This record gives sequence, structure tokens and C-alpha cells, in this order.
Amino acid sequence: MSSVTGVRVCGVLVRRLHVPSLVVACVAMSAMFTASARAEACPNESIRHTEVHAVGLPDCRAYEQVSPVEKNLSNALGHPALVESSPSGNGITFFGLPFPGVAGARLQVQYLGSRSAGGGGEGEWSVQGLEPQIGPESFVAIDGWTEDLSRTIVQVTDAGDTNTYVRDNATGAEQLLAPGEVKLADATADDSQILFESESPTLAAEFPGVAASGKHIPNLYEWNDGQLSVVGVLNSGSAPADGAVAGPGGATLSESAARQSPGSSPGGAGNYFYTQDTMAANGSRVFFSEAEESEEGGKGIIYMREPEAKRTIQISAGTAPAYWRDATPSGSFAFYMEGSSALYHEEEEEEENQELYRYNVGAGTREALTSGAAGVVGTLGFSEDGSYAYFVATGVLASNETNGMKAKAGSDNLYEWHESTGITFIAVLNGASDQSDWKDYYYQSNLKGSRVTPSGESVLITSASKLTSYENRPAGGKCEGASRACYELYLYNAGSGASPGQLTCVSCNPTPGVEVSRSAFLTHNALQTLTASAEHMFLTHNLSDGGTRVFFQTEEALVPRDTNGVTDVYEWEREATGSCERASASFDAASGGCLYLVSTGESSEESYFGDASPDGTNVFFFTGQSLVSQDADDNFDLYDARAGGGIAAQNPSPSLAPCGGEGCRGGPGSAPVFGAPASSTLSGSGNLTPPSGSPPAGSSKPKPKPETRAQKLTRALMQCRTRYRQNKKRRHACEAQARKLYGKTAVRSGRARRTGGRGRS
Repeated sequence: MSSVTGVRVCGVLVRRLHVPSLVVACVAMSAMFTASARAEACPNESIRHTEVHAVGLPDCRAYEQVSPVEKNLSNALGHPALVESSPSGNGITFFGLPFPGVAGARLQVQYLGSRSAGGGGEGEWSVQGLEPQIGPESFVAIDGWTEDLSRTIVQVTDAGDTNTYVRDNATGAEQLLAPGEVKLADATADDSQILFESESPTLAAEFPGVAASGKHIPNLYEWNDGQLSVVGVLNSGSAPADGAVAGPGGATLSESAARQSPGSSPGGAGNYFYTQDTMAANGSRVFFSEAEESEEGGKGIIYMREPEAKRTIQISAGTAPAYWRDATPSGSFAFYMEGSSALYHEEEEEEENQELYRYNVGAGTREALTSGAAGVVGTLGFSEDGSYAYFVATGVLASNETNGMKAKAGSDNLYEWHESTGITFIAVLNGASDQSDWKDYYYQSNLKGSRVTPSGESVLITSASKLTSYENRPAGGKCEGASRACYELYLYNAGSGASPGQLTCVSCNPTPGVEVSRSAFLTHNALQTLTASAEHMFLTHNLSDGGTRVFFQTEEALVPRDTNGVTDVYEWEREATGSCERASASFDAASGGCLYLVSTGESSEESYFGDASPDGTNVFFFTGQSLVSQDADDNFDLYDARAGGGIAAQNPSPSLAPCGGEGCRGGPGSAPVFGAPASSTLSGSGNLTPPSGSPPAGSSKPKPKPETRAQKLTRALMQCRTRYRQNKKRRHACEAQARKLYGKTAVRSGRARRTGGRGRS
């Protein structure tokens, strides 16, 4: 018996039978196998074997519990809009009910988990609530946080007055950002400058040239270490008549915006558009669009503002409606679409003639990347240096063949553009099922389904189309996509590395003769969305920056270890990366890589992906299974499968003293405490010292009683009223969505249960 198999079997017996004496035997077995481990064993091998399930992980990964041990019998929760890893992987956001000892102002609290320096058992996780303590008649909401998680945007309403603050997450100190409600759009790399939208007439009145008629018009502002300025202005110093928004905006968005958020102005962060890179990383440039509310009001012209120089440059030509797509982090290049027909009129039969452009800020020139009625319908992403672009167009723009496919006129053709080689055809997609890949707004479960590496050499897409020889249409019609096809994840490598120009399926079942049974998704569509307030989001890191790792989730068993029949988290790894070698048992020649479980494949409940650090070193996921010794309950926790990780303090050695009779039972459990928390920070190895009378480590706590549909509806409606207390139309839309999800007539279909990460962006 191998060390992996032996320790896994022992671990299963401990978990399922709950026999404390078996813990001693497992530890002894682990020590025996560790002593005979191969010479190339991981530096953290002792911790991996202590954790039982970790020995099956690739890349010398070990499990670390991020959420605290004591959670008042509640769960740590996640959703793609609310879970974000810091670039270093030493920080992660999530939410849940108030935990003992952690400050929180609402029924649902947004948390930040932070890891201290050190690995191999030296680090520790601590958890803090991101919301200030408020009075019983006050409201608090979190609008978002900066990318490195060092600052949080918090809105507080007291006695009818709303103010928005910048919270320093290291100290808990708060600074006034602006009066009224705001929508976070972007921030500089050092977080010293924050870009946001606001419709507050009070704020607008503070700046000459900004409409202060009392109407709620969106305008774009910058907070620079405490100093406010308006940046959505023209060279005259005046803002556009209908205001300005970060990223996409203007007349072309009117119908789409109305469908997403009735009563709000079109475009920008306020209408759930991704607005990263609308501010240069150093804050020197800001990109914005006019926000006309009527198609007859203008062209949605795109501008660039240089705050220090106090000058504004027009980016789009202004001869046709323009639509913002992205800018490079340096602000050197901006990408946009411009054409004769308005975008997002999906219900109308009209020809689309948009073209894709790149604006060179330094040269002041516009370059058409497509021409001749290309019919560009959207973009997937761009490289950070502006040399690569991935887009979908209905025209035939290249004659090459990929995987036996060629571009088709009138179809949704996926293309790569490179500044030295031009346009290359990749695949034929289907707008009815695959449009999440090229859309760029999010609302509820409408999340972007594609990722592009910073170099631009790799792109990951989610598609229900048949893009390889793998048959993704099961005979039984069990999946959700077009023609009842299953969604799979496909990786295209345009670079000079392994398999350039190839499109491979990284989530397809590698076992010969096994028919596909379930879809694969990037993220999880948890129904807890309505219970938390943050809406600004960065894309989850399902594709590592190097393009060599992909993280996803699926109900389908892709490896023999996956035996639970519910959703699990997987890692695909390219050959010669980490643990993957051609000789590896998990290597699949068709995908050019290896498939590994990140969760165990044994939990009776689903495990779902949260986020990963950009380099793929940390994979954060939620599971109800206990993966470290200190986790003795059945509640959902947030874990980090960390390369070279593991924390010794989370895996205390069990007592070797014999145990029998009443001495093994422990005292009576104490009731959960839901009173006012004692402090705002929870430290130690992700846990509090158990209160007197708590069950001993290794015993099982009772599973919390699940909420009824009525309770979920009540909680969701309360959050709608809190979040949109000053916007009646948006509040009603939120309440309608809550009733749809939790009302008496709501039916949670298999499709609704498995739409996570596909959605639309």
C-alpha cells in the first residue's frame, strides 16, 4: 500500500466513524509512511501527511484553514463578486454570519482573512470584519476594496445621511471618501488614488462645471490621499451634459442598462460593468465615456483625462457610437469598438457593423484592428502591453483552420489579433450559450466566462460548443448548454511555448469510453448573493498568469479519487509545470497536462472554488469537510490549498494517552453566543480558543439547521432594503429577484443550480 493510499484510507475511517482511538493509529501510519517517503519528497511532507487528505495534492500543496474554527455553528460563504485573493495570496475576502470575537455590523458580515509571513508551519491566518460598529438605527454597506485588499470602501447611513469612507484594513482607521453613495471603479497599484462614480447632487455642487441641478447624474471623481477632484470633464472644465462614467457608457447602452438595473443611468461601475484598467496603474491617466441616457443624445464618446496635466484627449472618433473595452495598465493603449449599430440590442434583427480599434496615446493615433463590416460583437481580453487582443466577430477575417474548423460568415467567430501577425481564427462559438466569454458586465450570476494572461499568449474560454474531438453532448441530455451540451473549459496558446496555436480542452474527462455527464465552470453561483452588499469585483484568477494552470469546478468525476457525485474543485497543470510530467499517472496527452483534485472528492456536500493567487500558488475553496485537525465541525470553511504550505498549529498531535468510557465523551456543548463581539480582529491559527464546555478536538459538532425558504426570503428582502434604501426602482428590482429565488413558487432547477461562472459578463 502506498503512503497516499494508506493515509487516505485511515483518514476516511476517522472522518466517517468518528472513533477517537483511530486518530492515534493514523498518526502512527502517517509517520511510518513519511519515514519511507521517496527522496524527492516535499519540504512540507510531514505536515501533508498529518493532514491525511493533503498527500494527494500536487505541487507540494497542503491545506490551511482560513476561516475561524469557532463560527457559532454557521458557515463561511463565498460568491465570485465577494471572494477575492490578494496578488500575494496572503489575503482573501469572504462573508458569513457574525463570528464570535469578530466585529460586524450586519446580519451578514464581510470578512478579510490575512496570513502572516512564513511557511512550512510558521505562518498563521487571522480574520477581521470589514464593517464598522454602528448604532441600531444606522446602516452600513461595503462597496468594494482595492485589488491588494489593503483598503475597503464602506458606506454608512446615519439619521438619513449617507457618507462613504476609505478603511485602512491594516489599522481599521477610516477617512471620508465622499458624501453620499459611490460606486468604486478602479484604484492605483499603491491604492493612493481611488476612482469612483457618484450621482450625488451634493458632491457635484462642490465642483464648477459639473451639473448641480439636483438631478442624479453620474459623474467620475478621484480621491487622492484625501483630496477630491472631478476627472470626468472635458478641456473646458465642464462635465458632459449627462455626466461621465468609467469604462463603457453612453447611448449604445441604454436598453442593456435598463434591462439590468431599471431606473439607473447607462454604463460604468454603477451598472455592473467591469471597470478595471480605467485608471492607469500610476494614476496618470483616467478613461471615461459620456453617459447619455438617450440614443439621440450623442455618440458615447470615449475620453482620456490626465489629471496632473489638466487635459482631456478624445479617444474615439465620434462619427459613430463608441464602446469602451479596455486599456493597458500603463495607460499607453486603449481599445474600443465603434460602429453604426448600437450594441446589446440582442432582441432586434439588425446588422452589426462594429469595428475594433486601438488608440496609441503616445502617438495620438487610432488604428483599426478590423475593417470592412467585421461585425465585432465583443472582446475577451487584451495583453498588458497592448500587443494581443481576443475578440468575437461575425465576419470572416482569417482563412486559417483550427481543430478542423474555419470561420463562418454570420457566426460568432473567435479571433486572436497580434500586432506582428495580424488576425488568426481560433474557434466558432455560439452566442446563445457562449456569450459570457465576450460580454463585460456582471449582474447577479452574469459573470465573465473567459480569462487572458497578462502576456496575452493564453486565453481560457467557457463553451458549450464542440471545439475539439471530445463529444460534449451526452446522449441523455443532462447538461445545460445549446443542444443540451455540457460546458467545458478550453485553453488556447498563441505563444511560442508548448503547442502554439492549439486549442485544447482542459476540463474534458480523460477516461476513455466515459460519457460526459456534467458541465465545468470557472466559479460558483451561490444563492447568497442577495445577502451581501459589495458589487464591485475583479475577475477570479482561474487561469494563472503564466497560462500553465487552470482552476475550475465540476460535478463530474474526472479522476478515480472523485467518488462523491457532487461539485469538486480541480486543477489542470501543463506538462513540465509543478508536479505534472508526461510519465505522471494523471497526464492526458489530449490536453497536454495533468488533472488533479484540489478538494478531496469524498465530501458528501459540494466544494466550490473561491479564487486563486495570480501565480496559482494558492487555491482558495469552500468545503464542509474537515481538512485540518483543528476543524472539528461539519460547517463550511474557507481553505487555502497552498503550495509549500501547511500550518503546524492547525494540526495539533492528538494525545497518545489511552481513552475509554465516559472520559472520551467531553462535556456538554455550550449554546452559540450571538452577542456583541469583543474585538474586531481574530488572531491565532485561524481560530479562537474554544470556550469552556465546547466539544473536544476530533469530535463532531451538530450540523446547523438549514434555513427555510421563508427565512432566506426575509433575509434577502432586508438586504435589498438596506442596500437600495435611496433608490426605489433598484430596490424593487432586487426584491423581485429575491422573490424569484426564494418565493413559494420558486423552483430551483438543475440549470439554476449549476450556472456558476458561466453567466454573462
